[in-house]
Formats: sequence, structure tokens, C-alpha cells
Amino acid sequence: MFWRLDAEERGRITAVDLSTGGLRWRHDLDALNAVLLAGDRVVASSAAGGRREVLGYDLRSGEQRWRTEAHGLPESLRLSGQDPSAEPVALAWNWLGSHLRWFSPATGGKLGSLRPRPGISFYGSDDPLTRADGESLWLTTNDRRRIDLLRPFTARPRTRTFTPLPRRLAYSSPELVEAAGRLYALARPAFEHEEAPWEERRGTLVVTARVDRPGRYRRLNPVRWPGAVPRSERHIMWADLTAGRNHVYVQGWHRDGTGRTLAVRGNRVLWQREGRSSVAVPLDDRVLLVEQGAERDHLYLVDGETGAFADPAVERT
Repeated sequence: MFWRLDAEERGRITAVDLSTGGLRWRHDLDALNAVLLAGDRVVASSAAGGRREVLGYDLRSGEQRWRTEAHGLPESLRLSGQDPSAEPVALAWNWLGSHLRWFSPATGGKLGSLRPRPGISFYGSDDPLTRADGESLWLTTNDRRRIDLLRPFTARPRTRTFTPLPRRLAYSSPELVEAAGRLYALARPAFEHEEAPWEERRGTLVVTARVDRPGRYRRLNPVRWPGAVPRSERHIMWADLTAGRNHVYVQGWHRDGTGRTLAVRGNRVLWQREGRSSVAVPLDDRVLLVEQGAERDHLYLVDGETGAFADPAVERT
């Protein structure tokens, strides 16, 4: 099952039989926002016909099983990490209304809702990060100066301020990742003017904090670079974050236009390599990189700790 948007933001959900490649079913929807596969249900957030609604389809037949306006028009849909023997619960987040709802993907029935406290700003996260426990979410505020933790299934307080940020978060995709008990994000350098032209910006910083230890406030601090790396090599315009089991991979461009991939573990930069990687796929403590070449792309399997080729005898595949 896969889905896509066209140039007019109309959406299409398609299901294909993997054994034959044949088309099983297809649905065209207006303003398709998010799609979730939950067991034998496909759940879609849509504004078909001007109605903001969530729909549930049978995975095998494509038959519509339910539709409801009770969940609004979620920007993202996630499954909670409940007991595998229990019925799954779908989480629906709508950042415009700062509203989290959860419901049964089997029936569409509403199970609960939560409005996080607005504080100084509304919540700007299009797609919150689901914590490793599967039952809580990280959210950034629209002013990008605070990160809160939502715990919808626990006793009050269900919203907790994790950290007031000393520097504004930078834009990245996604905004936050978590790996091995740490939260990671990208941040603007301190004292850099918000309206500074691109060519005058100092780049972005990878910041991190421990999140598997108790404590109400915990600041995200910049990771440490090896002393052998000149400071001029650290000012990189980062764009993408990918979390592995123990490592985080950051991809972007140096000021001179060359592509870079950076590996971080804990609060330290382990290595960086030139070459724009369009895809990073973590495999335990290794990472599969697809790097764009002039005539063809190259596929590398790299050790996450050292940056060396996983198989020294084979440099390229």
C-alpha cells in the first residue's frame, strides 16, 4: 500500500498485490494529509468534498469501513505502543488546533483527546516525534524555543515542558529524533540574527540532551567535534536527521556547496564524509548510504562508529 500527492495536492492511495504485482484497489481523495496502516485497516486523513474527515478502509478489499469528522483533519497519524495483544490505538495530531486525539482504527470510535497547554506559543509541529516507549510524543512550539513532552495515557500532568531552549531550533526534516536515550535536533547559533541572509549564516548546530534520566528541565547542548576538524569545516547547513539504534546521521551541505554526511553518537561527532547522500538507512550499527554521482548513484554500507566501509574488500557496490 502506498500513497502520493499530485501538483494540486489531491491524493491517491493504492494497494498492490505483492505476489502478482496486480492492482488490488485505489482511492482518489482531495487534500490527503496523512495515511496510516494499522493491522487490516488503512486510515486516511482527508478533506474530500470540503469535509474534514478521517476514513477507514479494509486493507485487502479497499472497502470503506467507516468515516468520521470527530477527529478533524490530522496532519499526522501514528500508532501507540500498546501491548501487542491489545487492540491498537491510533493517534491523530492537528497542529492548527493544537489538538491530539486517539481512536480505534478498526471502528473509528473516539477513545480520548488532549489539548496541550499553549504557553507562549501554539504548537507548530506538523508531525510530532513518537518516543521510543510508543506512548508519548515530543512537540516543538511555533516559536521554536521550547520542546514539550505529551503523555496522553498517563495521569496529570499529561503535558510537561522538557526544555527551554537557549537558541532557536533550525528547520530540519524531521525536527527531532531520539536514539539510545538521547534527543537530537538542529539549532541556530546563538546571537545570529533571525533575518540574516543565507550567505552570512554560520550554519547550524547539532544539539542533544539525555532524556532517559529524571529531571524537569534539561538543556540541549551542542555536540563536540574532534579537535582535528578545523572550525571552518563545522559550519555546515544541515537539513536531514536520521536516527539509528545508537547513532544519528545528519545530512546537508558545506558552505562551499559540497554535500556532507555526519555521524553522531552521544554528545560527540564521530566522523563526516563528503558526498551528498539522498538516502540514509540505519541497519543496527551500520548505515546504508545512497550517494548521488555525476552519472550514476552509488550504494555504500558504512560502519556507524568509524565511517569505514563495512566490508574493506569491497569499496563500492
